[in-house]
Amino acid sequence: MFPLRILIFSILLALSHQALSFPHPHNLLRENLLLKSEYQLAKSYPFYLSLNLVESRIQLKSKGLLLKEFPIKTLKIMGTPVPTKPLPIKKKVSFFKPKEIKIKPQKNVEDVSSDIPALGVEDMPSRYRLDLNEGVHLYIRPIYPHRILNALNLLSSLKTYGVTLPMRTLWGILRNKTYTQIDLYLTSEDAKALYWVAREGIPCLIFSP
Repeated sequence: MFPLRILIFSILLALSHQALSFPHPHNLLRENLLLKSEYQLAKSYPFYLSLNLVESRIQLKSKGLLLKEFPIKTLKIMGTPVPTKPLPIKKKVSFFKPKEIKIKPQKNVEDVSSDIPALGVEDMPSRYRLDLNEGVHLYIRPIYPHRILNALNLLSSLKTYGVTLPMRTLWGILRNKTYTQIDLYLTSEDAKALYWVAREGIPCLIFSP
C-alpha cells in the first residue's frame, strides 16, 4: 500500500501543478487520463511499463514502485497519435532470437548434469520490435560506441522511411486502421535488459508529446 500512496500523492501533486500553470485544456485532460490509467495499472497488474516520451525514459514499475529505468537517448514518433490508455504487448519480433536451451533426457538419473545452462540478459537481442494493441509499434534500436556499428541504424532508418512506413501507413488507411511507429534508441545493454522484462501481455502506458 505504501508505493500506492506515493503514486496517489504524485498524481495529486501533478494535478495541482497543472492547475497553477494553466495548461491547454486538451493537454490537461489527456495527462489526467494517463495518470488515472497508471493508478489503475498500479492496482491491477503486478508489473507494467511506463514510456515517458516527454522526459525520454522507460520505467518498469510494480504497484507504483519503480523497479528499473531505461534512459532513451533519442526517439522518433511517426503516424497517428498514441491512444491515452494501457496497451499490452502482443508480440516481440527480432531477427536474432534468443537461442532455446534444449536438455536431452537421460536414461539414468546419475547421468543428469547439475550444470544446467541458463539464458541471461547478455543473450538477449538489442534490436527488435514490440507490437502493441491499437496498431502501435515500438522499434528498439541500440546505440553503439563505434560509428561503424551505428551505420546499421542508418540503414534501418532508410528502410523504414523509404519502404516500411509509407507502405504500412497506406495499408492502414485502406483498412481503416491506425498505425503508429515509435523509434527508441537505447544503449545496447539497456535494449537487451528491456527485451528481458518486456514480456508478452505486459501493459504499456505511453506519455507522448
